[in-house]
Amino acid sequence: MLGKISMGPLRNRKSYMRFLQLGMVATIILGLVVYFKFGNPRIMIPIRTSDEYFNAVILSMQFSEWYWAARTITVVSIIAGSLIIANAWCRFVCPFGGVMELLRKISIFRIFKTNDCDNCDACLRVCEMGTRPNEMNCTNCGDCLHVCHKDAIRFGRKG
Repeated sequence: MLGKISMGPLRNRKSYMRFLQLGMVATIILGLVVYFKFGNPRIMIPIRTSDEYFNAVILSMQFSEWYWAARTITVVSIIAGSLIIANAWCRFVCPFGGVMELLRKISIFRIFKTNDCDNCDACLRVCEMGTRPNEMNCTNCGDCLHVCHKDAIRFGRKG
């Protein structure tokens, strides 16, 4: 949702972008460490919402444990990052996205490019995630199916 109003859609295909994707793996590992080290994560104070939101946040920060403060700073940083880089959470941090990226490689049905693709990047320009079919972060949403002038993007079994 924040990707729609962010300043930069980040539609480049630089090689260093692949290393930023390791954030998904780091998030999975960090989540497991927090869960097993601190037990039930429900011990962390939830982010409060009320009429006096900022007063509640200030009180929570004054009487919180260090891990609650770290979690709050992380969440606020990711939200701020999503205002600058479109889909920052989904592309670089989301642990579910990391698992889905692994499962995407063995999926039966998918959106894929055929050999007719001439790399015009029309699909890249319409993609919310800023990727092309068969590349990292492709969510198989289908937004690119009808923009290819060569009809080189298909849905089905890649043979």
